[in-house]
Amino acid sequence: ANGRCVDEGKKCNGHDDCHDNSDETLPECHKSNCDHDEFACANGRCVDEGKKCNGHDDCHDNSDETLPECHQSNCKQDEFACANGRCVEEDTKCDGDDDCHDNS
Repeated sequence: ANGRCVDEGKKCNGHDDCHDNSDETLPECHKSNCDHDEFACANGRCVDEGKKCNGHDDCHDNSDETLPECHQSNCKQDEFACANGRCVEEDTKCDGDDDCHDNS
């Protein structure tokens, strides 16, 4: 997606070779035996759909946290949008506490 070229064999290998994860989020990467209520990780692992974008690397390859929908912010104007999609009070930013649970 970012114009970077990688070898065909590096697609769907569980590694972000394109540096935007586009080589791991292709439709052919998600052919799996996962149940309908599970997310197919780039590495072939299946995790509960509800674990996507929760700030935790449930897939163990971070493919459940690097999806486009993980970066859409529904935060209010007085809230800080964490990298994992979580919203925290703006005044808690940079206070030394990991309010986002992802150190962002």
